[in-house]
Amino acid sequence: MNDVTRQYALALFSLAREAKSEKVVEAKLIELKDVLTEEFFSLMRHPLIRKEEKKQFLTKITEDLLIRHFLFVLVDNDRMDDFPDMITDYQNLITSANQLLRATVVSKSALTEEQRSRIQSKLEKDYARSVELEEQIDPSMLAGFKILFEGFVVDTSAEKKLADLKANLKK
Repeated sequence: MNDVTRQYALALFSLAREAKSEKVVEAKLIELKDVLTEEFFSLMRHPLIRKEEKKQFLTKITEDLLIRHFLFVLVDNDRMDDFPDMITDYQNLITSANQLLRATVVSKSALTEEQRSRIQSKLEKDYARSVELEEQIDPSMLAGFKILFEGFVVDTSAEKKLADLKANLKK
């Protein structure tokens, strides 16, 4: 991420906010990010493929006019390679604007609704912000979970507790 990608993301965010569709645009961007492959980016970089042909291809992969026109601008300015970073910058702008705390919970298996609710409530209370949780499953974990957000890690995993116990026994 850099100033250029942030400026593009800010432009898209401003247009989405004007249309009151920031979250819809975010969902569509994430959807696009998940399907765009390295082959796609190679195609977008290819010097023998005209920009008009690239735009025709983009027209086929997204129906959303705002995103389509945004992608057209990226093609015109030879910035398609920066698109994934622009999506991340866009998400960061939404987070900042909404005072949203995005947290990832890593656990051995899917959280129950009660666990999810307790974690979310605790984070909302401690940080006085709305919380959006994402779950990641790590089958290699023994038990417990890790919560990652804004550069912090809250580790209640069995592995962490065993490491702490081992360190205390060595003292």
